[in-house]
Amino acid sequence: MTDRQDDRKSCSPPDYQRWIALRDGRQALLRPILPSDKDAILVLFSRLSTETRYLRFQHAKQKIAEDELDGYCCVDYYDCFALVAEMLRSGRMEIVGVGRYIRLPRHDSAEVAFVVEDREQRNGIGTHLLRELARFAREKDVTTFVAELLNENVVMLDIMRKCDPHLIQVVDGSSLVVTLSLNDRKLK
Repeated sequence: MTDRQDDRKSCSPPDYQRWIALRDGRQALLRPILPSDKDAILVLFSRLSTETRYLRFQHAKQKIAEDELDGYCCVDYYDCFALVAEMLRSGRMEIVGVGRYIRLPRHDSAEVAFVVEDREQRNGIGTHLLRELARFAREKDVTTFVAELLNENVVMLDIMRKCDPHLIQVVDGSSLVVTLSLNDRKLK
């Protein structure tokens, strides 16, 4: 069995944790999502504003179904990979953001999405999530990220543009399909 086949068979999260500095001087911890994060993801979802939910899910999502929650938290760390951002609040770690990619049928591309709790937005968490997801994706031979955004989701578009100023944008009605190159030089 090759190393790549071993990677695909392995459903263990990588040994990865990274503290990041936020724009306001606080810190957040990035780490792979775990099946045990289900309750924390539900709590994060409950803290998202209606607008943030709408921009992330492209409809006014009111709750996360159990099968969706399983899909969010139970990933294979190869074709589907997710990171959470946690912050210390009131003496305990709370998830404040999550980013993920899912490999597309075109093997070298993956769909990417992320969401950050409203009160932590514009503090650098989304940018860190995108860059770290790109690093993990490149290790698994993914060369491009694709995202479908609502036209009004300018915050996510700005984050993606910061990481790849030459990204490709295709308008499709009220949404925008964005393709980013995962070139090392662009995503540092």
